[in-house]
Amino acid sequence: MTQARRLLIVLTLLGISLSVTVEAIHRLTRHASELHPIPVIWVSGIAALMMGLGAYVLQNDDDQDDLHMRSVLLDTLMDAFSAIPVVIFQAMTLARQIRVSLNK
Repeated sequence: MTQARRLLIVLTLLGISLSVTVEAIHRLTRHASELHPIPVIWVSGIAALMMGLGAYVLQNDDDQDDLHMRSVLLDTLMDAFSAIPVVIFQAMTLARQIRVSLNK
C-alpha cells in the first residue's frame, strides 16, 4: 500500500470521526427528539435471541480447545447479554410514556 493511499485512508477515517463527533455534540445540545421504544424493543429482543442462538450453536461446536472459537463464543454471549438491558430500559420508557399519556 502506498504512502498516499494510507494518508487518504487516515484522513477519511478522521473526517468520519469528526463528523460523527460534531453531530453527537449537536444532538446533545439541542432538545432531545421523541423516543420510539417499541421498535428498539423489537430489534434488541430479536438481536438478543439471535445472538443467544449463535452462542448455543458455537457452544455445541467440536472445537472447544480452539482459543479463537472460545473468544468468538464469549463475544457472542456478551453481545446477547448487552441487548437485554436495552430491552428492559426501553420497556421502562414505554411504561413511563403510557403512564404520562394516561394522566393527561
